[in-house]
Amino acid sequence: MGFLGGAFERGLRGVVTAGVLLVVLVASCSDGSSVEGTTTQLPHVDSSTSTTPIDATTRATAAVSDSAAPCPATEPRPATEPRPATEPRPATESDWATYGFDDAISRHNPAETRIGPGNVWCLEVLWSIDDLSGVTGTPIVIDGIVYFGDWNGMLHAVDADTGDLAWEEQVSQGAITATALVTDERIFVSDSDGFMYARDRATGSAVWTVEVDAQPAAGIVAAPVLVDDTLIVGVAGNNPFDVDYRGSIVALDAATGVELWRIETTDETTGTGGGVWTTGALDRDLGLAFFGTGNIWGTPVSPLSDALLAIDYERGEISWKHQLNPEDTDDADVGATPNLFTIDGRVVVGVGGKIGQFRVVDRQTGDEVWSTELTTGGNCCGVYATSALGDGVIYVNSIPRPGATSITFALDSRDGSILWQQPIPSAVYGSLTLANGVVLHGSVAGRVYALDARDGTILWSEKLPGNFGDGISVAGGTLFVGYGFSIDLTGVRDGGIVAYSLP
Repeated sequence: MGFLGGAFERGLRGVVTAGVLLVVLVASCSDGSSVEGTTTQLPHVDSSTSTTPIDATTRATAAVSDSAAPCPATEPRPATEPRPATEPRPATESDWATYGFDDAISRHNPAETRIGPGNVWCLEVLWSIDDLSGVTGTPIVIDGIVYFGDWNGMLHAVDADTGDLAWEEQVSQGAITATALVTDERIFVSDSDGFMYARDRATGSAVWTVEVDAQPAAGIVAAPVLVDDTLIVGVAGNNPFDVDYRGSIVALDAATGVELWRIETTDETTGTGGGVWTTGALDRDLGLAFFGTGNIWGTPVSPLSDALLAIDYERGEISWKHQLNPEDTDDADVGATPNLFTIDGRVVVGVGGKIGQFRVVDRQTGDEVWSTELTTGGNCCGVYATSALGDGVIYVNSIPRPGATSITFALDSRDGSILWQQPIPSAVYGSLTLANGVVLHGSVAGRVYALDARDGTILWSEKLPGNFGDGISVAGGTLFVGYGFSIDLTGVRDGGIVAYSLP
């Protein structure tokens, strides 16, 4: 099927996205919710840069128990040896301002110092809101306010410390499945019916509304990006079983919503599909935005399907394309958002695909630099989740077979060598997050995990009130976690949001 995750039948018939990650699967992809506390470790990773350390037995116990050793005081994590890194970005401990945290989609908050490997197992619920429909976008945190949408088309703004409501507005009759884009004055949010909305940040009141794509089967399931005064967003499908739509990447004037340009991934000579499930990564120096595309329904295959595209966003033209699966067989979508980083000064872009690989190419030419096979790929398998990247290590999850398990990997960003791998007893579709030596992600079974970035050990795990399909944000020593989505397309599951912090 041509999509990475979220499907909605008109109205609210469907499933989920995580700002770039929509997850829609059939029931065969459901999974369990037990916790693992061990690691399958490959080449040794230096563990000399810990926060206040605890022994392995205590860490494993903390992952599955409510009673563990007393929580140590939090200390800043020592600096590590220089390694290839993502592009420079603002390091704001108290904010998580965009889906990917930065233009490079590192999903890494390098300024977080309160939560670390030595105390993450002490996290407890700070507040929760549990009477919502699905919440499947990464919560945005700016100036002490958390912004998020839900599957009933409501947009919410709540106090980050208390969960108290600042305002909420009915934005859409469809479902808001993606992460909101928040600026100083505006909030931009999309829905499963193919609309984009601009709202006033202070009140939530309407500024403009635009139908980006009028195809009955089209929907927007990924967060937009903003460069200069241009919004850029991908269009995909709103139901995994609909095939009668054509994917595209569309630019809008941020002030008015007027369309500036459109790039379609299929045309009348190819099969339909080619959905763009991903948020864009931005290289402002090169003037390029990077998107992944989905598979085609029917023949012939589009030259833009199952591909990584580099878009000249000023001209609205494709600079280059790199197909991960030119044959477009076995549902090989590129549904994860790309990550930007450097290797010995060379600018590159990497992305995982449902072929079960993580591939890195030159950012200027699209030529392959390295590729690592993680698991088998195909329908319900391979890489769904957007990776996190920091200190020269890529953290990515891949699903080895249809069913209940997945594996989280750490890859050396220089050559793709596997540093460690950690089995997870559930499929992972929501994006990964990195902060202060801790890798965070949820599972479709409704459990959130914190892994030690050094060796993959599960340090903490918590069962959520509902299923999980989005990304976690970390700001000011607090985790913000949305939940509530459906795998089997039978409708909306009970959803909400939880904030976790140290005592």
